[in-house]
Amino acid sequence: MRKQYILITAIALVACSGGEEPAADTASADSVAAAPTSSAAANVATDAATVMQVVLTGGKDPGTYNASSSGRTCSVGTNELDVWASQFTDDTTSKGLSTLQVTIPGAAKAKAGSSEFNVGIVIGNFMQGNDYSIETRSTVKPSRGSGTVKVDDDGTTATITIKGTTATGVGIDATVKCMKVARGR
Repeated sequence: MRKQYILITAIALVACSGGEEPAADTASADSVAAAPTSSAAANVATDAATVMQVVLTGGKDPGTYNASSSGRTCSVGTNELDVWASQFTDDTTSKGLSTLQVTIPGAAKAKAGSSEFNVGIVIGNFMQGNDYSIETRSTVKPSRGSGTVKVDDDGTTATITIKGTTATGVGIDATVKCMKVARGR
């Protein structure tokens, strides 16, 4: 009887799934390279909604980290009026880029380039990995680190470019290519 139950359950699962493999996770943190690559699109899925490249100089994790997400991670004006944001988390990786969060107040200022932003990066397990962050928003104290952020927005896609240094001296050079952007107010 037990064998029949298992067989019937397996047949039902295959029938309900259409015989297809389960969909891949929407996040994909892929490679760590010793030297920067020429494009944030290196080694990532072609159907990605967001493609990210982070280059860290110094610290425990120097190198280039590439990741992509098939789910939308970029938004402007959706959670807060006039704020650009990108939230990427890959909770399946134990190496590489597991988290990249960016918050940029003042969408107009961000187009011209701004020194007011927040970026948080985690390398390794997103709960226990190494955290690299810069916080320069005027509404948050204390400030940590310094740098600039620029958003090139064509109305459909956008590219967020971050260059800065953490309070502990780790250099961050990050690019977030947003092929899909949630747009609010």
